[in-house]
Amino acid sequence: MDYSSMDHAAAAELIRGKRVAVVGSGKSAFDTVAQCADANGSKYPCTMVYRSPQWMVDAGLVWGVNLQKLTTSRLAEMMVHKPSEGLLLSLIATMLTPLRWLLSKLTEMYYKRHTRMQRHGMVPGYSFSQSILACRLGILPKRFYDRVDDGSIVLRRCDPSFSLCAGGLVLDGATGDHIVDADVVILATGFQADRQLRDIFVSPWFSKIVAEFSDATVPLYRQRVHPHIPQMAIIGYSESASNIYPYKMMAKWVAHLLDGAF
Repeated sequence: MDYSSMDHAAAAELIRGKRVAVVGSGKSAFDTVAQCADANGSKYPCTMVYRSPQWMVDAGLVWGVNLQKLTTSRLAEMMVHKPSEGLLLSLIATMLTPLRWLLSKLTEMYYKRHTRMQRHGMVPGYSFSQSILACRLGILPKRFYDRVDDGSIVLRRCDPSFSLCAGGLVLDGATGDHIVDADVVILATGFQADRQLRDIFVSPWFSKIVAEFSDATVPLYRQRVHPHIPQMAIIGYSESASNIYPYKMMAKWVAHLLDGAF
């Protein structure tokens, strides 16, 4: 069954009073684990099974500075090299590289110290700056590590794999203490966005060209229109740090295109 498509009442009934194991380490996995911990507490702790941790941060201030405003400011934009930027902007980005590195390291140090991710072995294998550049940064649910400390959440790392068994999960193909007892297993490992685009077409040819390679980015002009399917505009496929404003601008751009303004 699809847990994400359930309404709140059905989802709450599914996990209430049961041992739940959630597989994944992304935003959806963290939110699902927090929801299960709120419902069952330490009596039926929720086990989070993950392979590689990701950067999940608090939404508050970092050393007294609003991180979102800092990373989306004009100054932050000037710290990064851009296509066709010209000589002046290239020199500015090069000179600001040490400042960008310093801000990234200070932010990384803050989150390691204040979110207790280091204590629980949840520090990713890549830097905070790499996470920012790849848009792989998530917001940590409130009091997540408090729930880990009080026993409502159990963190279990599997390397390299896991398998299902009658009583729950078997980690790393082993037995004994490598078994996670669970009544319900939720796979929060993401979904294939390209497949969602392919499935809307009846024509096999359109399904093939809309996303020719599953491991590559869908080629969209202005992040909206496929070059080979100009009659279709896609709004909401591309992600950013704040989606509402870009989606609004995308919709306005498509409206002007349909109106013949371009």
